[in-house]
Amino acid sequence: MKNIFSLLFLVSLFFASCDKSDLVVQDPEDCEDTMICYGDCLFTEYNTEGIIAFQQCYQTWSIAYLAENGEEWVALFPDMPTAFQVEGKEVVFSATFFENDIPFVLPDPMIFLGLHKAELCDVISLN
Repeated sequence: MKNIFSLLFLVSLFFASCDKSDLVVQDPEDCEDTMICYGDCLFTEYNTEGIIAFQQCYQTWSIAYLAENGEEWVALFPDMPTAFQVEGKEVVFSATFFENDIPFVLPDPMIFLGLHKAELCDVISLN
């Protein structure tokens, strides 16, 4: 009987020492620290405001935003999360940009000077 109480005491001591505060909590990914522009990457954008739209000519979702020079650019996102596939949704996003290699599906008379394919790091809804 004495051995059982000793064993129970040791087990309870073990569980009491496993406090949740000992666990390491990871911070959310900080895109500015983790996004690296290498290989075919042209540039990155951090916390940039834009508006989501579906580009019929490419059959993919995009974000239109103003570049630093004031020109409107469009980034095509084949990996746009489903929750953000809403026409006109205002967002803040961070992404890595590449030359556009997405082929036309439908002819489009509208030509964007700043058209790139991009990979999202993070996107947050403003509305």
